[in-house]
Amino acid sequence: IWRIAAIFFICGASTTGLIDSRLAMLCMGNGLGLTSSADVLAILAICGGIGSAVSGALADRYPARILLILYFAVRALALLWLPLSSFSVGELSAFGALFGLDAALTFPALAKLLSRSLDQYTMVAMMSWMMIAHIFGAAITSAWVGFVGMAGYPVSFTVVGLMCLIAAGLAGASQD
Repeated sequence: IWRIAAIFFICGASTTGLIDSRLAMLCMGNGLGLTSSADVLAILAICGGIGSAVSGALADRYPARILLILYFAVRALALLWLPLSSFSVGELSAFGALFGLDAALTFPALAKLLSRSLDQYTMVAMMSWMMIAHIFGAAITSAWVGFVGMAGYPVSFTVVGLMCLIAAGLAGASQD
């Protein structure tokens, strides 16, 4: 349970805490206009919707542990690559597409992984606690990134990218 809570924490840190709350500022801070920044966020949202549509089907067909290793490894690579990019509209759009697809994929696999060790009544209560871990990860990350400011964004993306590699490792160590 604690391992899955840590994965939820890292998931919240990398999605809501970093990308959802800070990507527009990163775009605008690197010279993109308001419209271009909004376009990147729209791509992220559309790809997130597509990822949501396929995530349940993937979780039904493949082992949750394997899916989570793949999802968090891809997320880590995207986050580690972003500070090295030129922050052009094209590169930020590609990042938004990849990250949007990837971020939406994790929830069904995490729920499946958690349900393996719980009965249906305990599962409902435990999902609430897992969402608290997700929100806690998001809040801490968003506060940290806000504290370090725009100059600290590369470090923040690198740290959270490395955290996603830890999440992939935690998923690999989970029972499926």
